[in-house]
Amino acid sequence: GGGGGGGGGGDDDDDELPELPKLRCVGDVNVHINGCYDAGEAEIDVMIADARSRRAGVATDAVRLMLQYAARELGVRRFVAKVTASNAASLALFENALGFARAAPEPNVFGEIE
Repeated sequence: GGGGGGGGGGDDDDDELPELPKLRCVGDVNVHINGCYDAGEAEIDVMIADARSRRAGVATDAVRLMLQYAARELGVRRFVAKVTASNAASLALFENALGFARAAPEPNVFGEIE
């Protein structure tokens, strides 16, 4: 069978992708670039919905990758994270693991720490 290229014996099997490990979605990480921020600024958030995947470094890795991507590919120079004041794990993630600093000592009107 056809397809050309690849130097094989013409088997369609040569064009198959390797089998990937079974992955599952455990949450999401997002960068928001909108009119609420100055040029070069963006909001970042993360949610690990699967309780079994929390406190396993998944959020830290996901946010670090997104920060790198947004800085390199989108030109973001400053990130803002808004975390519900009662979410101690997320506050620790952004402040301790990722080095974010609080923009204000008190929560905003939505109960979020920036």
